[in-house]
Formats: sequence, C-alpha cells, structure tokens
Amino acid sequence: MQLPTSGTPNGLLLVLILLTHLSFEVCGDNTGNELYLAMYDDQRSATYIGFYSISSQPFAIEESYVSSGHNFTSVAADYDTGNLTFHDARSHWLYLSDDLMESGGQASPIEGGTSGRVDGVTIDWLAQNVYWVDEGYNWIKMMNYSGGVYTVIADTGIERPSGIACHPSKGYLFWTELGNLYSPKIERSSMSGGNRVTIITNVTVPRAIAVDVTTDRIYWIDETSTESRIESSDVDGNDRRVEVTQSLSLGMFDSISVDQDYIYVSVYSNDDTKLLFYTKTIPSSKVFEHSFGGSIRIYDLCVTGSEVQPKPMILPCDYDTCHHYCVSAADNNHECICIDDYNLLSNGTCTDDSRGFNPPFGVIGRPGAVSQFEPRLLHYSLQDKQRFVSDIYKGNIQVTSVAVDFHSNYLFYADDISKNIIYGSLVVGSHTSVLHQGIGRVEGMAVDWVSKNLYWVDYNTNHLMYWPYSLMIPITLFDDVINARSIAVDPHDRLLFWTERPTHFAKLVSCNLDGTNRQDVMSTDLQDPSGITIDYKHRRIYIADEYSSYVYFVNYDGTGQGILGESLFPPKDIALFQDFILFAEPYLTLGIIEAIHKTTGEFEGIASLNTTVAAIDVYDESAQPLSAVTVPIEEVFSTTTLYSATTKSTTTSLPGQDVSIHTPMLPPTPTVLTQMTSALVSMTTMTTTTTTTTTKTNVAQKRTTSVVTTTDEQASSDELLIVVGIAGGGGLLVCILIVILVALCITHRRSVNSDNSNTKGQQEAKEQQETKEQIQNHLYDPLVYRNESATNETTGKVPSNIQRPEKEIPPPTPTRPVFLELTPNKTPTTGKVFTYY
Repeated sequence: MQLPTSGTPNGLLLVLILLTHLSFEVCGDNTGNELYLAMYDDQRSATYIGFYSISSQPFAIEESYVSSGHNFTSVAADYDTGNLTFHDARSHWLYLSDDLMESGGQASPIEGGTSGRVDGVTIDWLAQNVYWVDEGYNWIKMMNYSGGVYTVIADTGIERPSGIACHPSKGYLFWTELGNLYSPKIERSSMSGGNRVTIITNVTVPRAIAVDVTTDRIYWIDETSTESRIESSDVDGNDRRVEVTQSLSLGMFDSISVDQDYIYVSVYSNDDTKLLFYTKTIPSSKVFEHSFGGSIRIYDLCVTGSEVQPKPMILPCDYDTCHHYCVSAADNNHECICIDDYNLLSNGTCTDDSRGFNPPFGVIGRPGAVSQFEPRLLHYSLQDKQRFVSDIYKGNIQVTSVAVDFHSNYLFYADDISKNIIYGSLVVGSHTSVLHQGIGRVEGMAVDWVSKNLYWVDYNTNHLMYWPYSLMIPITLFDDVINARSIAVDPHDRLLFWTERPTHFAKLVSCNLDGTNRQDVMSTDLQDPSGITIDYKHRRIYIADEYSSYVYFVNYDGTGQGILGESLFPPKDIALFQDFILFAEPYLTLGIIEAIHKTTGEFEGIASLNTTVAAIDVYDESAQPLSAVTVPIEEVFSTTTLYSATTKSTTTSLPGQDVSIHTPMLPPTPTVLTQMTSALVSMTTMTTTTTTTTTKTNVAQKRTTSVVTTTDEQASSDELLIVVGIAGGGGLLVCILIVILVALCITHRRSVNSDNSNTKGQQEAKEQQETKEQIQNHLYDPLVYRNESATNETTGKVPSNIQRPEKEIPPPTPTRPVFLELTPNKTPTTGKVFTYY
C-alpha cells in the first residue's frame, strides 16, 4: 500500500495510523455489544452457537454447544442476564442457557415437541419471556425464562411464520409471514398477542426481521426474482425505505440483526456463506465482510448490548399481580396473560375455562376405548409415549371409526360389538347415547360442522347415510356405495368425498351435499383406500391406501394426482393437523400413530401404543375452519419408492360395560419436570444429567446443568483493517492529541469496569439471599435440584403470586434430559473450541 506523503513524514503517518486503530478499538467503537450466531459446519457435520465480541480484534468466532447430533436453527440472547435461547431442529427442543459469561453457559430444554421448523426466536428482556414462531404448527408461542407451561400468542391467520422480533418498551411484537394461503406481510401485535395489525405489505419473501430500539425502526430482509434487499420502516410501517440491495447471483440475505450503529446480515449462496456489517446511514455502506466458505451455514444471528436492550431501574413486571404470566407493555407497564385453556379475570387471576377437553388433541379409536393425545407428542424425543395417551370413553367396545365436531363439542364413534353408532358431548362426566343401531361395519365417518350433519359409509350394507343433529333420524343418501371405507366432507364447498371398491381397483367419488352431481374424482392406482382427509385451505384430498401403504393426493377436480409418501405400516385411517398428516396404524398387537409432512412426505414422528389403533381424527378449530380461504398448494410434491405391504391387522374387544367420559390426561408440558422413568433418545456427543429448573424472578436466576463435550480447536486468522487517511499538515500535533485521548479512554474504561464489577457482586449476593428466603417460604416442587457436577446447591425461586395450575399436567420431559453446557468463553480452555477465522 502506498501511503500519502503530502505534508507528513512516512514514519509519523504510520504511527498515526496505528494509534488511530488503537483509539478505535479501545474507545471509539468498543460498545461491548455481542454477536451470537446459530451455525452449521457441513465438513465437520457439527452445529454450534458462535460468539463474537464485536469490537474485538482480530475477528474471531468462539464456538459453544458443539454437537454432531443437533441442528441449531435460531438464536436470541439477553445481554443483562446472559441468558441465551436457541432451537434444535433435530430434537425439536427449545433450549435456554444461564449466564454465558458468569457460569459457563449451561443450557437446558424449556420447550419440546416443536415441529422442527422454528426459524425465529426473540427475547423480551424486560419481562424475561421467550417468543418463537413455528412454521409447521402455524403458531407463535411464549414461555417465561423459568419454563413451565407455554401459552399461544397467535394461531389464527398464520400459515408460514418465519421471523420474529420485539420492542418491549413499546409493548410490540413483530413477525413475518412468508405467505401462500395468505399474502406475504409483516404483522405487529402487543406482547400478549392483542391489537394485531398488518403494518407491511408488498413484500415477497420477508424471511427475517429485527428491531432497532434506539431509533424505533424495524429492519427486514426480502427478495425479488433478481435481487435480495434490506428494508426498514418505523414501528407503524411508515417511512419505508430500501437500505441495501444486491443481486441474487451474489447470494441471498438470510438473517438480520441491528444495534445502535450497524446492520448485521448473513448471506447464503451455494458456494459460500458471508457475514456483512452495514452502516445505518443514508445511503448505507458496507464496513465489514467475512467469508466462511461453502461448508458453513449461518441459520440465524442476533446482536445484544446495553443500548440494544436498554433496561430501566424498575421493570414492568417487578410489581405485577399476574396469576400466570406477565408481559411487557408500553411506557413500562405490563399485561397479564394466562396459559392456554384458562380465562383472565380483571384482577389478573386465571380461571379454568371448564371445558374439560381443550384443543388441540387427536382422537383415536382402539379396543375398549376412545382415547386422546396431543399431536405434538409425535415430535417429542421421548420413549414410553403411551403414558400420555388418555381415555375419553371406556367400555366393552370395538371402535372402527371416530369423528369430532369442534364447534358443537360432539364426539361420534362406531362400535363393531354392539353394531351401534354412539355419540356424546365432550364434557367431563357426561354420558353417551346411541345414535343409530344395526350398522354393518362403519370404518368412515365425517362431520359437517357448518350444517350440523354426521355422514358415514357402511362397508357391509353399501350405504352412505347422514344424520342431521336437529332431526335425530338417519337418512340414506345412497345405497350403492360398494365396499366404502372412508368419507370426508367440505361444508364450505358443499362437497362430499368417499372411496369405493366395486372391482379389483378402488376409486375416489364426490357429489354435492344434496347427493347431486355424483362423479369419479380418481379411479386409477388406488387398491384398498382405508382413509381420506381434506386440506380445506388448499382444496386437496389425501388418501391412505392400506394395501400399498402409500399416501395419494389429488385436487378436488381430479387434477394434480400423485404419491406423497408412505406410512411405516399399513394405515387404517388418516387425519390432518396443521402441516402434518397423521396415521392410525395397527401393527401386530400394537398400535402406531405416525406423522409425515403434508407437502414433502417426510417422516416427522411416531408414537407406539400398547394396543392396536383403528381410527383417528383431530379436535381443533384449524381442522374445522368456519371460514374458507383457498389457494392452490405451490410446493413441489415428492414421490417415494415402493413399499411391500403386510397383511391387514384386526382388533379384538375387551371386557367391560360402563361407557362414560373420563377426565383427560393433558398432553405433555415440557418444563414441569417431575420423576419419570423414560429417557430421551440419546444425542451424539451429549451427556445425560439430572434436570435443573428455575422459575421467574425480577432479575433472572441462573440455571445449572451438566457438561457437553466439544470438539478440537481450529484456528485461522483474519485481520479487520481500519485505514485512516490524513490530508494536509500538522500530523505530529494530531498524533500527540490522539495519544492523550487514548490514555484518558483507558483510564475511564478501567474505572467503569471496576465500578460495574463491585455493583454486580453486591447485586448477586443480594439475589442469593432473596432466593434462600423465598425457597423457605414457597415450596414449589420440583423446582429445587442439585447439580451433580457443582459444589453448591442451587434453587429456583417462585414469587408468591404465581400458582401451579389446578389441572394435573403430566411432564413430558424425562428426569434425565440431554443438557448442553459451555465452559467460560473469554479465553481458550481445555474442552472448548476457540476458533479464529
């Protein structure tokens, strides 16, 4: 590099450049901000959380929670408490660590059973709550740092949520919708999910979003057919502008975060992943770029700091009277919210809604019982999932078909022993009644929840019948449906679909609800269709074939036919919940509930039962929408290889007569941790340990867990160069002034660090004493644990105004879950990866 010589000797200019570099590092740009990245290294087949202290030199990424058995897809952090949350797509767990800087970054699971498609997570650092979007289940959820029971923030009008961010001091939550059924957009709500409004439209792929609390602006990434861009607006969606654009040939912006000075983005292309820093000036300019190569993928990133996450002396929830959860609101106020299935009273108290059976849950028919389970159970990394399947009706029954009406709160089932169709109200303590006697074999039932009719097909009598709720008398619609086993109804399009097998090959047939316009929809490939279900939003029918184990799909008009995938075992029935197809599969003397994705056909999860299972349905508003909004599915459907079917399995009845509705066992709640004998499926490089849990405090309590193994060190180097140009004379005088400035900055920084250290030590001592006092006053088992690797006992503390929900909530998390731990990451130590790039 040729340095300028005009007016300044070369030697003095070199000294000036070096001193200016030093002043930039020590004083000018050393904000103390920290950057966290969720990363995956394809060469090592390992995932990890990267950490970078932004103003440090040279640029270096420290690796934490390195594992070949996980895949971290999103990350968020709390600068003040040091808590870090991240999602693992492989285990379907959401983790929360304690203070990374102070106690080694030990992390434990706070939520399980995600769909694995959690691409965005954010932290409300004022109320200490974690929010995340789940693209598979199409909802936004929240949980406190202490864990416990999650609550749903939003689950309607959402199809493909991708990014999420919050502005707690304004009481705002933002998220992006990628769109398909709904148009791509950015929405905003209160931190409780209320006051929901669309603030940004005319976007294409708004993949990620970030909030700048210093300027009250939001930043998001989007892309067109030719370019990737960064845009921003104020928190109301006004003053919108394009900050950065680049051609897609250079890669697409993939994740974003901001602080008081810069915009941080990751860029992904087929052969490279980059990390870029842009200024927030107008126009924006790139000030830093680092290439990781084609084997590294940055899935998410976030920046934290004292100005990025400002914290007042008194927090919004310091003096709340909330029964369950407290969330931030504008002007340092708070709102109270309840966990799902509880109602909020004006005094902040939460009361059970008394429904008894609370959605969502799946309903299955098996020998001697109609039972329920939460669909998320299939995504849990648990053994012995049978214990979380509870009976609704029990008796001497052999269930061959089930159907539910979410809006009327009815459950129907066909009994092959009494040859009756039976119905009852889903209210604890109610009893069943016979709807229709003398059936042959009914394997398919469907509910028209709009017009209030129950439809069924009888395999033995070849009848298709329906029962209007108001008439209490069944009506025969057709008496020539040959060997029909399954049926489905679309109340909005006024259409009925069923399967027949008049010859060696079967077919799918449709008609209007009044029986007119009967026609074949699909008459090829089907051999023994045993169940059908409908995606109402996309006007698509899924058909399970017991002979081939294939899952077929077809549009209402017969177009778009194909094979989606296959079940593990020959299915008896099929249902749809959000983005997942559920199968009821008898296997020898056992039963299998399996899930695959509705667009890719990929295997999602499984639960094994100790009895056969012959029927399945879903009790949830999403499965029976009151309004119809439809568009075609745009995703590409995959085909699978052939699968050799096994012979059909039949079920047997159990003795007993009493048939009544029993109080349900609620589905798993990941962080209410009690004794269990089951264990998580082991994860590579991780160590199983005793569970440790904390509870909500005004200042976050530390969490203790056990050790995670890490891989060997790697090292490389890359200098961040800062070049300063000098024009004109007076270089020596400027040099002397800079030396004085650097000295003053160093003295000031040491003084501040000393004061902060003393203050923090006093605060921690006070917190420890408060914890001991509250634990003595509030017994809230099982929130007191001993860390086997620690010398001191650690406890969680619970404010007196928090009460355990009155319902019995069984824990899905085993006593020995997989924990992740990080050794202190300021300097390289044995067992820690400290990598320079």
